[in-house]
Amino acid sequence: MSREEWLQYCKNTDTILNVGGNKFDQEFFEQCPNVKAIALFSVGFDHVDIKEATKRNIPIGNTPDVLSRATSDVAFLLMQSVSRRASFYFQKVKDGNWGILIRFYELGQELYGKTLGVFGLGRIGFEMAEKCKKAFGMNIIYHNRNHNEEAEKELDAKYVSFDELIEQSDVLSIHANFKPEQSNLFNASVFEKNEKECHFCEYSKRWFL
Repeated sequence: MSREEWLQYCKNTDTILNVGGNKFDQEFFEQCPNVKAIALFSVGFDHVDIKEATKRNIPIGNTPDVLSRATSDVAFLLMQSVSRRASFYFQKVKDGNWGILIRFYELGQELYGKTLGVFGLGRIGFEMAEKCKKAFGMNIIYHNRNHNEEAEKELDAKYVSFDELIEQSDVLSIHANFKPEQSNLFNASVFEKNEKECHFCEYSKRWFL
């Protein structure tokens, strides 16, 4: 339904269980003065004007931790897919293109003992770092607004500057809320700071790490 229709429904309600990205901004609270509580079917609450809700004594509930493990599972899966070129091989199998194995290039790279850099070491970032530490013995570095003492104690994680994070990471895992001011944070000039050693394979005529 349109926002106008949604607001019409909300005007006559006392509580709202919200599923989706509906915005609870100042306009919402002004047009729906009867609302006394809002429960979010989500971890994040960026779409809620918390200051406005607090001023009106309206409690806001969310669901922290409910998807931390599941989300980190997907990040862990994607990391392995990239490192071992899983999508590449899956497509080759689908296409019936078995061909000859170009050893160095097509084997991908190991993750054992590599350095995982986490941008945004919160609940999900911690779960991701823990998986990488236990599965591959990866070294953990991170950049956060604040130090994560739990991660430093349990995972031997090291807090670094943003530039150090980019320069030292073999794998970079981003677990931060998107903000407009961060839209160009990870650009070409940033990744140029990470100059890992590459080799040229004469057989395949390609570069690999």
